[in-house]
Amino acid sequence: MDNDNDLRFDEMTSAENIFEAKPQKNSLSPISLKKTKFIA
Repeated sequence: MDNDNDLRFDEMTSAENIFEAKPQKNSLSPISLKKTKFIA
């Protein structure tokens, strides 16, 4: 179960990294990017 938690945390970190890497071009919120990543 701890592993599952780590995986989720890693995904959140990835989304944060993407948000940081991309300047607020379209004023997308980290949540929006996370949703996009999930769909993609």
